[in-house]
Amino acid sequence: MTRNWKKYNEELVRRGEFYLSPDFLEDWDEELEEMNDGKVGRPYKFPRSYVQFAALWYEFFHLPYRQLEGALRKLGELLPELKASDYTSLWHRFRDLEFEIPESEDKVVAAVDATGVKVTNRGEWLRKYHKGKRRGWIKVHIAVDAESKELLSIEVTDEKTGDSEVFEELVENLDVDDCLADGAYDS
Repeated sequence: MTRNWKKYNEELVRRGEFYLSPDFLEDWDEELEEMNDGKVGRPYKFPRSYVQFAALWYEFFHLPYRQLEGALRKLGELLPELKASDYTSLWHRFRDLEFEIPESEDKVVAAVDATGVKVTNRGEWLRKYHKGKRRGWIKVHIAVDAESKELLSIEVTDEKTGDSEVFEELVENLDVDDCLADGAYDS
C-alpha cells in the first residue's frame, strides 16, 4: 500500500492550525452569557472555550503560567477581541477543566496501551541511597482510533493498577470493530 504523500503532508500542516484556531472568539459573548445564566457568585469573565485554548498552549508549548499570560496578551494585540486572562485565574480554571472527547459515529479499530509517568524527580538519589520512601508513578491508559489516531478514551490510575483491570472501562462505551493491545491485556 502506498501512502498519498500530498494528503499526508496536508494533514501534518493542519495539525498546526489546531494550536492557533481563534474560532472561539466568534461565540465569546454568547458562551459567557450561557455560562453565567443562573450562576451564583462572581460571574465568569472568560468562556470555557478560551480556557481550553489557553490550556492547549500551556500543555503543548510547555509555557509556565506567567509566560502563558504574556503570550495571550501579545496575541490580544493581534486579535483585539481577545481579552487576556491573568495567570492565577488560568490556574484556577485549568484545575476544574474537563475536556470532552467527541464520540465516533462509525465502528472503529481501537489501539489500547498505557504508559507510566513519574510523579516527581526531586531527591531520587537521596531516597535510593538512604532507603527512603519511594515516590510513585501514575499510569495513563488510552484507547485511540488506529486509523485516524483520534483519542477515544482515557483513564488515569496509580502504578499498582494492572493494564487489564482498566481495559473494560476504556472500551465499554466504544463501537469497536476490533481492538489491538499488547500482552499486558491478555489476562
